[in-house]
Amino acid sequence: MPRVAVVGWDGLRPDLIDARTTPTLSALRARAFRFPRARSVYPSETRPNNATIGTGAQPGAHGITANHMFAPDVVGHLNTGDPSQLLAIGQKYGRVVLPPTLGEVMASGGKRLAVLGSGSPGQTLLQNPHGAGWTINRAFRVPVDLDAVLGTMPAADADRDSVDRFLQTALLDVALPRLDPDVFILWSSEPDGSLHTHGLGSPEVRAALRRNDDRLARLLDRLDLSHTTLLFLSDHGHATVRPGASVRVELERAGLANRAQIEVTAAGRGIHIRGAARARLPRIVTWLAEQTWCGPIFARDDLPATDFPASVASASSLWGGNAGRWVPDLFWSPSWGDESNLYGVPGWSTGDASSADRLQSDHGALSPWEMGNVMFAIGAGVFPPADSSLPASPADVAPTILHLLGCERPTSMTGRPLLEAFGGATPPESERIVSHGGWGVLRERRVGAATYVDVARD
Repeated sequence: MPRVAVVGWDGLRPDLIDARTTPTLSALRARAFRFPRARSVYPSETRPNNATIGTGAQPGAHGITANHMFAPDVVGHLNTGDPSQLLAIGQKYGRVVLPPTLGEVMASGGKRLAVLGSGSPGQTLLQNPHGAGWTINRAFRVPVDLDAVLGTMPAADADRDSVDRFLQTALLDVALPRLDPDVFILWSSEPDGSLHTHGLGSPEVRAALRRNDDRLARLLDRLDLSHTTLLFLSDHGHATVRPGASVRVELERAGLANRAQIEVTAAGRGIHIRGAARARLPRIVTWLAEQTWCGPIFARDDLPATDFPASVASASSLWGGNAGRWVPDLFWSPSWGDESNLYGVPGWSTGDASSADRLQSDHGALSPWEMGNVMFAIGAGVFPPADSSLPASPADVAPTILHLLGCERPTSMTGRPLLEAFGGATPPESERIVSHGGWGVLRERRVGAATYVDVARD
């Protein structure tokens, strides 16, 4: 049975791939079965999408609905990049994520998984939080005795490329011969890290892409694609950050929040409302919709729909009918546009007052620039080069792997196996409009039980 290799580059926008900067990846994609309509799951953030890779489920089902969440029953402000905080979820509720994971399903069928990631510890953990096999990040190793065979991990202040090179060597020289995994996931934190710091089109980002491409060439030299099915993807795209406002400050200026009462709290792109302030919900929604930095608005499912205009959609509409947990009362996608930055790269999104000072580009919004991700398949069993006519997302990775392994897929995996890449018939697609406003139209596209969302201008 062919081995399945999953290679991920965090934050890679499809239009960042070109023959000059990424010649290896560009040539590989040209020979692959491609998914040009691939989209992130919302929000277009790293940890929700990586938990989706690990579960084959939408964020509303697995529970990791943002990089940062307000979870007062666990740790208050929950940073999903911190493995100790993720494990605190498991200690309280028995599981870090709610559905069965890819690693668990594989282990129950006698299959082995190796996950190696240079992103935040939480990113790597969420790809395999409960499964058997190996999970390796600079901050932790599972099983814990792996240090004896892996050697010395790069120092905490080492550059990202050094960590990625170490992990790729650990995969090729240690994990493959010793564990002999049926599936491995090799995840690079680049170009995401360089994009945040230096921006789209910058020399630093181009250099990071070239380093990733050089490592990919060395990896391909060691992989036999006649006996390996390679799935390549990114988790989200990027957009140049334009300055926005401090939501907390603006709520106070509008008379909708009082810091002393702590009844209305702004955290990230969400607003939590308690006590008597609930009566102000309609006013807060009206105010939000008037702000130039605000795009589509969503409300928690258990709030009365009569409090909101029709343009406000439920949280579950983003996630195939799953309402999520630790979801703010109100949350929104920032506004965005298509104009180019100083390097001539199109696509911007509104940041908040603090992030605009430190981030050159970011992600998390529903903009096509941030939701657009890379997905293609090549190698054993994959059809000749072509473009799929259907949408795809990170939710489809685990179901596709289990199909290739001949393992039964749990019903919680609402992503779909990407059968068209392996000669299967193209299933029908349907769509519905979820909401619309001055920012455009939000559509849900459905292929079987799999759902995908994206926004287009009117």
